[in-house]
Amino acid sequence: MSITKSHLLIALSFFLATPLCAEPSGFDIEILEKPVSITGFVEAPDGARVPGAWVEILETGQMVASDAKGWFRFPTVWHAKVTLKASNPDYEAVTLKPIDVSKPSSEPLRIRFEHLRSFESTVVITGTRDERLIKDVPVRTEVVTAEAIEKKAAVTLAEAIDGTTGLRVENNCQNCGFNSLRINGLEGNYSHILLNGLPAFSSMASVYGLEQVPTIMVERIEVIKGGASALYGASAVGGVVNVITKRPSRTAASLEASYSNADGEGGGSLRGYGSWVGSRGSTAVFAFGNLSKADPYDRNADGFSDTPYKSLESGGVRFFRRALSDAAELEVSYDASHEDRRGGEMNLGARPHETELTEWSESTRSSFSAKWDHFLSGASHYTVHIIHTRTDRDTYYGGGFDPKAYGSTVNPNTNFAASYFHKVSAHNLQVGMQYEKDEITDSHPGYNRVIKGDYDNHGFFIQDDFKFCNSITLLAGVRIDKHSALRNPVLSPRVSALIALSDHFRIRTTISQGFKAPAVFDEDLHIEVSGGEPHYHINDPDLKAERATSLSLSGEYSNYISGELSTRIEANFFYTKLRNTFVNERISEEDDNIVLFMRINGGSSRVCGLEFNADVEFPGGFDVEAGLTLQRSRLDEPEPDFGSIEYLRTPRTYGYLMSSYLHRLFSVNARLEYTGGMWAPHYAGYIEKDRLEKTPAFVIINSHLEVPLVRSNYRLGIVCNIYNITDEFQEDLDIGPDRDAGFLYGPRRPRTLFVGLKLDL
Repeated sequence: MSITKSHLLIALSFFLATPLCAEPSGFDIEILEKPVSITGFVEAPDGARVPGAWVEILETGQMVASDAKGWFRFPTVWHAKVTLKASNPDYEAVTLKPIDVSKPSSEPLRIRFEHLRSFESTVVITGTRDERLIKDVPVRTEVVTAEAIEKKAAVTLAEAIDGTTGLRVENNCQNCGFNSLRINGLEGNYSHILLNGLPAFSSMASVYGLEQVPTIMVERIEVIKGGASALYGASAVGGVVNVITKRPSRTAASLEASYSNADGEGGGSLRGYGSWVGSRGSTAVFAFGNLSKADPYDRNADGFSDTPYKSLESGGVRFFRRALSDAAELEVSYDASHEDRRGGEMNLGARPHETELTEWSESTRSSFSAKWDHFLSGASHYTVHIIHTRTDRDTYYGGGFDPKAYGSTVNPNTNFAASYFHKVSAHNLQVGMQYEKDEITDSHPGYNRVIKGDYDNHGFFIQDDFKFCNSITLLAGVRIDKHSALRNPVLSPRVSALIALSDHFRIRTTISQGFKAPAVFDEDLHIEVSGGEPHYHINDPDLKAERATSLSLSGEYSNYISGELSTRIEANFFYTKLRNTFVNERISEEDDNIVLFMRINGGSSRVCGLEFNADVEFPGGFDVEAGLTLQRSRLDEPEPDFGSIEYLRTPRTYGYLMSSYLHRLFSVNARLEYTGGMWAPHYAGYIEKDRLEKTPAFVIINSHLEVPLVRSNYRLGIVCNIYNITDEFQEDLDIGPDRDAGFLYGPRRPRTLFVGLKLDL
């Protein structure tokens, strides 16, 4: 492990930095001889009572939820003076002045929300691992809210994050629809997908994982761009996408059924959830289920699919229980899914080896997690979190009636993390550890091919963020990881700063490092069939870890006034330099017409660019959003296959524009997504020789309409969506069984109509 000057500077600032002007820590703590109770109610700005609002005692961390009539009660309070904070998804959180509960009062306590929730009142966790208002987080964090997911009519995680500024979900295979997420141009294996803060997708699960997470379970999605290994370890090179699942605040239920038609090919989904919250809010249960199906689609009528057949069943249950006088909470969850997908020859009734070309996968995935969060006092708490997943998969990747192309994969994965948080004056200290165990056995007996991976990673981190007065917040942290695939430990530092120039204008900057170990990658576990030949990837025995250094500098202006014109404008410069860049080199054609690629270390490469975001809310329910990314991605040395110094499959320009209107009788929005041209590899099979293709730009226009039919104790509405209204689709697809199934760059599906009914109780 080499220690650079930057490492020493970061460590020095971390251990020696102190605030220039610390604020008082609060009043002295006085403990009562006998506990008292606090009873009150929560109301909206118009005076209506608010059910399902969380009320917290900041000194102890105790939390209760208001009941169906807005009332709440803390039965046991030992502190003489307490500070109450109320929060709700629909309103900005409100914090009362400290109150003296040692003096009895016959009047109930009243808490009133003042404003509807704005972007600035969004609570995020990914950038620092503890909850903060997004406006106060020194690490730039982007959020895909539940409202944004609904506006996009997104059913899967892939649909929810696709089109977010700087993020692109691309389809990498005509046969099976293998998807990957690119963050600021970096390939999919640089994107670290988390579920409630822990890795939920191994290389195995990420092959199709983006389409296996239903949005019915998602509360919001948080995105951190750039190296994030200082908190999240290996693979957090290009960025982190953290999926935050729903935590119920009231008893409710929802059911939605939809039918889709993609240029004549049908599909549909049935999904729903139910939640129950006890009268005191100390116990809650959330359960969800999802069924979806889509027929294969053949755009050019050559008898081979361009989008695959997919059938998915998934569901899960989450249990929440507060304990220790509401100072602690236990969360236990179990999720399971089963997916069947198949593409290639359109004759789905035939067995895979009875076809000229088929890619088929049947996978079963289960996940169990438990989390314990305990507030020891108003100044300290700790969290312990474990998640274990297991994925079993049977596959066929083959062409030419090949009976040998069957395979199977088993992949158990365990993650454990523990963190301790402590506030000292203006400092927020955090120390923690994380352990990950990933085991993969991928077997194709017909080819005598077995990939075995047994990896573990131990990580330890420390972080401090503190205030210089009220306008400057500095965060410094460092993590050390020992990965079993690496000989030496890896040090990953990070420094971030937030400068609040005014209530409306903020500047953020971050310098961070990330790394990726030479383990098993998603490309190794998805065998693409090109020219009728399976393409396999292996690692160079001397493959070194890839390292990345990231820099970002952003400025944000926001001005939120409830019921009036509200504006948020943001510009961000980003730069990432990678060393020992992973590149694939075609090395041979083995027996049985297998094409072999070896992953080797190239030189260095760099990505830099600008992002722009704007959101304007007009009085009366009209909203306009826009995002644009301009970037350049270059290798310092040409890649071995085509001699290109450009990142392949990476456009220089992409963005979106969306307008929406919310009326009491309906809600409607339209979204335009633009993707510029890029260089795409095109391998021989249907064509005679490998070559690079410069792809044309394309534009996708989507629309969403929701009309309530009944408004009572329940809500019933009709939903209508049209994806890709102008039917943009790739026109130069290869034809026949010898095609290059990975030569894809256009929209992920043709014009598709969705019609559904939605019932909320």
